[in-house]
Amino acid sequence: MACNSERKPAWVLVTIPKAFDTSLKLTEAVYEMYHVIHWEEFSSAVDQYAAKMDVVLVTTFGMPKLSPGLLDRMVNLKAVVTPSSGTDHLDLALLRKYNIKVYSAGGVNNDACADMVFNMLLSVARRNPEVIQLTHRFAAQSKALVEQTVQVLGHEVTGSTLGIVGMGGIGYEVARRAVGFKMKILYYSRSRRPAAEEDEVKAIYCSSLDELLPHVDFLVLSLPLTEETRHIMGRHQFNKMKSNAIVINVARGELVDHDDLTDALRSGTIAGAALDLTVPYPLPLGHPLLKMPNVFITPHCSAFTVDLGKRMIQTIMDNLSLALSKV
Repeated sequence: MACNSERKPAWVLVTIPKAFDTSLKLTEAVYEMYHVIHWEEFSSAVDQYAAKMDVVLVTTFGMPKLSPGLLDRMVNLKAVVTPSSGTDHLDLALLRKYNIKVYSAGGVNNDACADMVFNMLLSVARRNPEVIQLTHRFAAQSKALVEQTVQVLGHEVTGSTLGIVGMGGIGYEVARRAVGFKMKILYYSRSRRPAAEEDEVKAIYCSSLDELLPHVDFLVLSLPLTEETRHIMGRHQFNKMKSNAIVINVARGELVDHDDLTDALRSGTIAGAALDLTVPYPLPLGHPLLKMPNVFITPHCSAFTVDLGKRMIQTIMDNLSLALSKV
């Protein structure tokens, strides 16, 4: 714990896993400006620290539960600050009940996640995981390597049709990148974009998901998780898609019914998937999705870049300052 009586007398409880924090250096500046205690120390002496806390800093990773019993003891808690763009890891209704404000980092990871979408999209479309395996397997065997490589031909992305479900900040940045690939862009979203923004990326609005699905070669999920969007992609939706379609999810794992996705991939109903989030997370050893060559899985890292780490630090500091200015 860093505690200096000469610093601003505000207390911040940090629940960010230490490995995550050390890598991105998210809270170095927090330690310099505030009294900070990490969850491990706090949880071993709750009675000593609970009433002192002004703000809790949390992520989606390994977050401890802010239960009513704990909040009852944190009588001076004013805000929860998260470097995540989403808030589905928080019990918003409970926090509202205790008049605790929530400050998120909406928008800070738009570019990083949109870049990752095309990294994943291109990797699955061109069957890169399989090609890389062949390169290692048939190293120094030029004839065999050529013979095997022509058996795993992928598809071109340029000129294909992209469907975006959730045209928020990330979805719109995906659309901007798709313009460079001369893709036709369809989208379905809770709120329609202004005409000028649709025109910028030549995006066509679909009034329902069912209207969009039959036409797309690539489907990007970039929408928040709510009770309405949970399992927005299941058997019914996969059956409406082209057999060459690829699904890319950089939002929340619960948006997709993973059993139905597995069945759709096994049966050839769709051609592939790229998942930055899964249910459960991480997938257990032996899970069928881990064994499929047409599935590209990453460990919820679409936002992890050196550049984003710097922006996130500034966002955390800005939100802490804003939260404490409301006191």
